[in-house]
Formats: sequence, C-alpha cells, structure tokens
Amino acid sequence: MHYHWQVLVKAKNKDDARIELDETMNGIDNENMRGVWDWYEVGGRWNEEENIINGTHPEFWERINQAISFQKKDLKNCVERLVEIFEDSEWTIETWIRKTDDFESIIREAAYQKINEGMATYYLQQIAKIKSGDYRSSSYFVTGDDICGSTELRKQLIEEIKKSPEDYWLVNIDIHN
Repeated sequence: MHYHWQVLVKAKNKDDARIELDETMNGIDNENMRGVWDWYEVGGRWNEEENIINGTHPEFWERINQAISFQKKDLKNCVERLVEIFEDSEWTIETWIRKTDDFESIIREAAYQKINEGMATYYLQQIAKIKSGDYRSSSYFVTGDDICGSTELRKQLIEEIKKSPEDYWLVNIDIHN
C-alpha cells in the first residue's frame, strides 16, 4: 500500500533537506521498522508542485495541520472500531483511551466477554502507537531524527520553527509497504 507522509527536517537548504530526509528514512529502517516501509519517493502519488518547502512557504503550516488532522482522524477511527468490538461492554470511549497503557486488563476483559481479542489488540496497539508518537505506515507526519524522531508536533518545536522558519523543511513523500 501507498501512504502519504510529510517529513519535517532541519536543514540549511533544499538539497540538505533531501539528505536529511534520506537519513531519517534510513534511521526508521534501522530501528527494525521494516514493516513501516519498503521504499519511498519524494512526491510519488502525492506529487505537489513543490515537494520540498521550508517554513517560510505559505503552504508549510497548512500541510502540517492537514497531516496532524489525519492522525487525529486515524486515532478516532481506531477508538470507534474498538468500541464497536466491545459494544456490549460497560466501558466508554474515555475509559478505553485512559486505559490504553494497561493492555493486560483490557485483553483479560476481551477474553472474558468472548470478544475478538486479535482485533481488540490491534486497535489498542494502534492507539498506543499514535499517542506515543511511534512510527506507523499511516503516521502522515514525521519529524527527522535531528529534531526529535517522532510523529508528534510538540509545542516547543512549533516555537522553534516560528523563530527560524527558514531552517525547517517539509518533504512530501510517498511510502510503500
């Protein structure tokens, strides 16, 4: 499958941004993340007029916000699927979100209620990965290793970008897994 990522890197110019992209992607691969991607290309199916833009570009924040909104939509979808699996359970969406770090009790609850344990586990893992900033095929937004190597956009990073937008680059890529 193909997935659309916006990769944020810190670089002096567009050529350096491309080098940082390759280093970031190699870093993801070297962390036993082979299931995340097997190849990628700049642009690809999501080719834009400009695939590598810096923080001064008018579309910079728009692209980041769109990617972050996809992450939120993905999280909501995982929670909704999980709730459907446990439809007869007394737990609410809020309970599931709060308890995502307590996998054992949730799996015991799944087994007790004879619920599809495999899919419950899958959605719980996806929720945990989204909330912890782990790389996934559908991460949508990724920061380079030189920044924080995550799928989160932290407030401190936003402030750093605003102080020196010319130092930050967003690279539009197509990954395949």
